Amino acid sequence: MKSSARIGVLAAALAVGVLLPADRSAGQNLADAVVSGASANDEAIRQYVDQHKAGLTGERAMVERSRRALLEPLGRSGVEASGAFRIAYAAQLKPILTPLVGDKRDEIAVNALRIAGESGTKDGLDLLEAGLKDKRAAVRFMAVSGFGAAARSMTRGNRALTDFTFREALDRLNSTMAGETEGHVLLGYAMALDDAMRVPPSASETIRNLAASQLSAAARRLARDRGDLAPRQAFLAHALKALFDQLSNQSVPVPTQGVQSAAGVARDVLNAIDRAVSAGDLSDVRRGELALLATQCERVAQVAMQRAGGRMSKDFKLGDLVLGSKDAEFKSSASAMVNELAGAPLNLRGN
Repeated sequence: MKSSARIGVLAAALAVGVLLPADRSAGQNLADAVVSGASANDEAIRQYVDQHKAGLTGERAMVERSRRALLEPLGRSGVEASGAFRIAYAAQLKPILTPLVGDKRDEIAVNALRIAGESGTKDGLDLLEAGLKDKRAAVRFMAVSGFGAAARSMTRGNRALTDFTFREALDRLNSTMAGETEGHVLLGYAMALDDAMRVPPSASETIRNLAASQLSAAARRLARDRGDLAPRQAFLAHALKALFDQLSNQSVPVPTQGVQSAAGVARDVLNAIDRAVSAGDLSDVRRGELALLATQCERVAQVAMQRAGGRMSKDFKLGDLVLGSKDAEFKSSASAMVNELAGAPLNLRGN
């Protein structure tokens, strides 16, 4: 099975696991008071982990049952896991999960990384970093996705990660993203940074802005790559959506540089679309994909202009032009829109 297909199969299996009802019976020996307590009950945690750890290396059904049981306290309905519990729980799990992250069976490695990410702790992030270096795309995908889960844990009141620790984690994530070439894994990076961009300003404005900066920089780098756009397209599409969502939320402050960077992503992706269109011989499906991407670029450019206090002169309908094979008109209209971005109030500079 090709790596991209393996990722799809494993991701789908895990998604099913997310949708299944929580295995509350499996958590019956770990009381709500232990999960939400301000101080950790190490003995109760140890007994619970010991009860479920063996299945993590069993057959697929056993792995799934153990994963669901070990995740249950972290997402229990009506009970928020305290920071103290998360830290103690991850400390008990770390020596068990560490060898499993590199297990030769993909499903074992992937499940270990999922548990690590959902813990929302420094111990969990350490395990995810190890997964980023794996040769298997499916394992790297889940490691990257784990950073997104850790980011989501920071939206809770009883989080177990400090801003400093997660900023360091984002920097490590960013450094590995530069060497990634597998399209599905790249999409995972965009999704993880999107999650970090959704941390409320009240929780950490620094994390939001850092994630947005890293996502914009990566998107611009990938858009400027003159190779085949297809492997990078899912990343770029998700990045544009994340940037649009951020800029559209008027209740959330965005630095001027962040607004300019988002506009720069739209411009650079439009240039990449222009190269793909100019190469010719596009199937209808491929035109449709590029048209959607062009529409996203225009939406981001419009909202960036509005954030800066201006307004586009018109609706350029770039997606319709690509879809209708009006390539010369697309090139002219895209150039006109980019020229507007270069003027006041955005003053976007560069090629």
